[in-house]
This record gives sequence, structure tokens and C-alpha cells, in this order.
Amino acid sequence: MLSFMAVILAILGVAYGAYWWWKRQVIADIDEGAQAEFERLSRQDATLMAGLDEPKFRKIYEATEMPRFPGYAVATLATFLLGTPIFLALLAWGDVMMNTTGMIPAPGEVVTRLAIDDTGSTRVMADVPPEALQYYVEDLGGFYYFFGLLLFWIAIVVFFMRRYHARTPGSLRDEIIRAR
Repeated sequence: MLSFMAVILAILGVAYGAYWWWKRQVIADIDEGAQAEFERLSRQDATLMAGLDEPKFRKIYEATEMPRFPGYAVATLATFLLGTPIFLALLAWGDVMMNTTGMIPAPGEVVTRLAIDDTGSTRVMADVPPEALQYYVEDLGGFYYFFGLLLFWIAIVVFFMRRYHARTPGSLRDEIIRAR
């Protein structure tokens, strides 16, 4: 498990390092564009720019022009990679708790409740001995893990998509007006 987590942390380190390098390059370009845009708007629309200094304008310009998807993609990847082992452990714990509290029957009980004929085979699956049927019934719990993990991943995507769209800035003009 430690080696698995080390690999996950290495992957996340590489992804975040690449994101950090990319963001640094983009911010340098945005700073250059912010300076030119500040000068242009100060000349052409002085009423819009009244009371707005260059450092505050740079922050507004960066908020509107900075691509946000890569940051959300790295955050989603980190949540997937770090959350999946934890969530699988929670699912296993839930399975054990449901078995010990009797919420779901043990696989051996399910097999003994099935009708078994004189040859020792079930009527549901005629050529299957009870031991093999018990393994089959135990494997049906895989649906619990599959759908639980699927819902967990969907919840992660929904969370980050909602957050991404809720925090979308307006146009540069709208954000300047809002900042006043």
C-alpha cells in the first residue's frame, strides 16, 4: 500500500509540477497583456478606469484571462487518485459492517437457502456444486463496489464542474465595474 501511495504521490507531483510551470509561463504572458490593456483602456475609456490603479487592474485582468481548466483538471485528478483507495476502504468497511450486523446475509446462508437436489446441485444452476455457487454469490458483492466507486467518481466530477462554472468570471468590463 505504501508503494501504491508513493506512485500516486509521484504522479501528482509530476502533474502539479507541470501545471506550476505552465501557469508561471501563462502569468508572464498575462502580465504583459495586462500592461498593454491597462494603457489602452486608460486612453480609450477613462471613465471606466477611473480610480483603478495598475496592480488592481492586473488582478482583475488575470482573473478574467487566466485559463482555469488545467487547475481544475489537476485538482480532479488528485481527488480521484487520493480518494479512490480511501473510498474503497470505506466500501469494504461498510460491507463488513453489513455482514456483521445481519443487514445482508452471508454468502453461505444464501447458498443453503437455495433448493439443492439429491445430487448436490442447485436447481438454479444445475451443474454447479454448492461450493462454486458460494463463490459466485460472494462475487455478486462486486456490484456493490462497482456502483459505489462509480457514484464516487461521478460525485467528484459533479463537484468540480459545479465549482468551475459557479466561479466563472464575467468579461473584463463586467469585472472592472464589479471591482469598484
